[in-house]
Amino acid sequence: MRRAAAVALAALALAHLGLALGIAVSHSATFDEVVYPAAGWSYLTTRDYRMNPEHPPLLKLVSGAAWVGLGPDVETVPGWVEGNQWRFGRAALYDGDRDPHALLLRARAAIAVLSAGLVALTGIVAWRLAGPAAGVAAAALVAFDPLVLAHGALATTDLGAAALYFAAAIALPGAVERGGAGRTALGGLLVGLALAAKYSALPLVLLPFALAALVRGGARTRLRRAAAVLAVAAVTVAATYLGSDPLGYLRGLGMLALHDAVGHPAFAFGRYADHGLWWFFPAAWAVKTPLPILLASAAGVVAVAARRRRDTALVAVLIAAPALVVAAALASSLNLGVRHLLPITPFLAVAGGVAAAATWRRGVVGRVAVSALGAWLVAGTLGAYPHVLAYGNVLVGGPSGTWRALADSNVDWGQDLPALASIVRRRPLRRLYLAYFGTADPAADGLRYTSAPSMGMAPRRFEAGGDLSGRELLAVSVTTLHGVYAVRHDAWSWLLDRPAMALPGGSIGVWDITGDADAFRRLADVALRFGDADAAIPPLERLLELRPGDEEARAELEALRGQVQK
Repeated sequence: MRRAAAVALAALALAHLGLALGIAVSHSATFDEVVYPAAGWSYLTTRDYRMNPEHPPLLKLVSGAAWVGLGPDVETVPGWVEGNQWRFGRAALYDGDRDPHALLLRARAAIAVLSAGLVALTGIVAWRLAGPAAGVAAAALVAFDPLVLAHGALATTDLGAAALYFAAAIALPGAVERGGAGRTALGGLLVGLALAAKYSALPLVLLPFALAALVRGGARTRLRRAAAVLAVAAVTVAATYLGSDPLGYLRGLGMLALHDAVGHPAFAFGRYADHGLWWFFPAAWAVKTPLPILLASAAGVVAVAARRRRDTALVAVLIAAPALVVAAALASSLNLGVRHLLPITPFLAVAGGVAAAATWRRGVVGRVAVSALGAWLVAGTLGAYPHVLAYGNVLVGGPSGTWRALADSNVDWGQDLPALASIVRRRPLRRLYLAYFGTADPAADGLRYTSAPSMGMAPRRFEAGGDLSGRELLAVSVTTLHGVYAVRHDAWSWLLDRPAMALPGGSIGVWDITGDADAFRRLADVALRFGDADAAIPPLERLLELRPGDEEARAELEALRGQVQK
């Protein structure tokens, strides 16, 4: 049994790695990926931390290490001198003769390995708590979790931070309860690495002292051990700045606090907010998590709590560590995405594994139930693969319905340009109008397009498809479609009454507007509402081809041409 379980754990970790790498090669750069690897590359090459100072450096160093030795001199890249992280990142990825897809895959592979490590570690912890069956079940819950897979395939900070948060929390009972130089050093190192990965790991600062107070007897000794853990953690965090910016961590924390105070636009279930919706994270979690995981987690929390007298410190960590993450998320005004709850996934998986093992031991009925839930999970995740970032469960109608309920990194983070290109290539093209929410360059995936208004930062182009007898397509990213970052949110609402031709990746709607004069009128109106004269001209020109007698449109076009020429 033990050998078979060990083989199963290894197989699950490898399967997860393979799935994550498959996702990595299927997606364009997400919004933040043009910044993070490039920033890490610049840190390692120059020890100058001017790029992206608002986030800790560790995982940027990890992903950026894949670029060292491959590119030009950092200081010659556009955007470096002025410290413009977006210009610098896009230039590093897309300028020159380097393959942006290969660069991105190099950076993503490092995170995918961390994600596979999280699968294995989750299984090991559950095995230690409740036996090998619990370990295999817990590992499976992480390996096929769409949220973990989606972010395990991206060169961002969310998955790596979740893995380090879990590892650090699990190491703390040994460091605080049993002590010893080795355990203290390991606990402090892991806490420091987690803190240097993402500010969402800050609740770890509280855990050593909570454990010291929880375990009876020797309170002073345990408090000293907790303080020693944090001292090692502080040294570890400082080391990630490579000796060049000793106050960088505190400055970044101040920038995060300012961002939280200012707020950030968000959309969920038809509601808009700038300073957070108290129900956002529970509601988003409920629809973004497969129902088998929700059921296993609910049963697991009860099963783990029942073991509190046998494994007091470990159970306390398994409950308190994710609870602190949830509390911090609920208190935040930054409802950017359910990815902020990623650190709780391995804890819930351990709990679910414990419940699954207990159910399995109840005989045939229990084994059938566990097997059915496992098959349901695997089938649901693979059914959405590789577009698992847009995954939604049956409560929102499945992956194809997530876009109606959520936006931004919950479904649309700019990742689906390859899927859009696949749709476009299937038919002759007269022109593609693209309102893309993202920072990637659509041309890198072979897209010729005319820019339509969007909050995204992709290069603006006004290109025709080349076939005058071809189709005229309008592609709008979900975040743009909902007007999340617009002052008025209804600019694109007229499209909601039109059936989309396709929904590539679940994050970009595509409409066939060939010869549709009304659609071109509306497209021009959207551009005019945003004060975008350049984007209004092409649809007005096409409108006049279809309605040569539309004098109002002709007057608008002439005025816009004069405005652009000035």
